[in-house]
Amino acid sequence: YEGEDSKKIAFCIKDNNYSKIKDMSSFMVSNIKDCTKSLNYLINNNYKIYRVGEKTMDYFKFSNENYQDLYNVKNYKIQLNKTYAECAFYFGSSASHGIIPEIFQKKKILINHVEHLELSYSQSLDNYVLFKKIFCNKDKKFLSFNEIFKRRLFNFTIISDSLNKKLIKLEDNTEDEIFESIVEFYETNYKNKKRDNSLINKYLFLRKECLNNDEDNIPKFFQKFKCNIPEFFLKKYLD
Repeated sequence: YEGEDSKKIAFCIKDNNYSKIKDMSSFMVSNIKDCTKSLNYLINNNYKIYRVGEKTMDYFKFSNENYQDLYNVKNYKIQLNKTYAECAFYFGSSASHGIIPEIFQKKKILINHVEHLELSYSQSLDNYVLFKKIFCNKDKKFLSFNEIFKRRLFNFTIISDSLNKKLIKLEDNTEDEIFESIVEFYETNYKNKKRDNSLINKYLFLRKECLNNDEDNIPKFFQKFKCNIPEFFLKKYLD
């Protein structure tokens, strides 16, 4: 299998159609059209994009000789595993498709992620996670990561409950946020661009503090997970 020098990218975006296969929360989905600018950027940097998934996924009109749909072919499951095994990295939704790169020890950049407990099982700062914004209906503002941890909105169950009670709303990442994240992920992982780690270190400290405060209910297993977050996003939403 190919490794770091591969020019293949495994790309997958979950949409609401996945619920036809398995019950899932709507807040785990994304709009594939918001990835258009990022796909063009990656192709312009000589990557080949392979969209994986399953046949129920939305049709996406994107035409380029270096882009191929594999989600709707007859042997889509085989192609999914083959693409993950041979790719340089994964780009797309979190949930199950965002965890598969860990099996193949591949880097990944996830968009529209929500929870801060599992972090899609990432154990490397080479992996980037771009989170959805959480809007507090009572305070009428987007919550910072610091506020999210203080209000214990860090795991799937609490977030889902708060959504059902209409205490919060979630806002997807914009096309420009996704694009800026892809650029940073690419430049730091493949162009040796240095970044200031002070903000991500602060985020990881806040997360660790939050988990430690609830250590009776949260296994220490979760402490080992870590990821990077785009610097522009941390500057805006950390505090």
